[in-house]
Amino acid sequence: MKKENNSKVNLHAGHRERMRRKFIRSKGIGFSPHELLEMLLYYSIPRANTNETAHLLLQQFGSLYALFTEGDYQAFKSFPGIGDKSAVLLSLIGEILNSSTSQERGSEFLYDYSDFCQFFLNQLQQEHNNEIMMAVCLSDNMQIVRCDRIETGLPNTVKVHLNKIAKFVFQANCTALVLSHNHPGGEALPSYQDVAETKLLCERLKMLEIDLLDHVIVGNGKAYSMAEHHDF
Repeated sequence: MKKENNSKVNLHAGHRERMRRKFIRSKGIGFSPHELLEMLLYYSIPRANTNETAHLLLQQFGSLYALFTEGDYQAFKSFPGIGDKSAVLLSLIGEILNSSTSQERGSEFLYDYSDFCQFFLNQLQQEHNNEIMMAVCLSDNMQIVRCDRIETGLPNTVKVHLNKIAKFVFQANCTALVLSHNHPGGEALPSYQDVAETKLLCERLKMLEIDLLDHVIVGNGKAYSMAEHHDF
């Protein structure tokens, strides 16, 4: 039994070294998302096979981007095969990603409905497959403090969770929020469901002292401001 365990360790060690050499030679080009995540976990899981864990994590979150921006320490810690070190590592990368994104956005200002529409049109007009929900947190002088994708769904289905949005805003230390989502292959007009859910969300956010300034719909190369048209 001891020889068998040693052979497994040697097998994993050889695979890891081959992956490292391949990564250095290719500079990561050609690596799939699960391979990149598998390699990242080498640094917090020293011996076990991380390939299966990487597959399961991506299956749970849907993408690397969602994993790092939506996952947190508690979610990672409770995941099978992920211990404390891995949970901290993945959470740390997520915070670095969010922080760097915020810094890049820090010089931009959005003053009115036209600015909101143009900003989100630039962000979402190339998304033709899935509905994506984005959020922007603004300071008192309308400067972008944080911008991120907070939900990604299947075609025509994206759900917004109040707790996730509230956490996003509070982490940015702001109280002003602008939301946007796209209609892949559709028009830039809100559906009945868009209007109903936005009204409900606006009321619930007010209870948390968060102002929903607008909800922009992007579709067919155009953007529509729900606030400008008094839809909520």
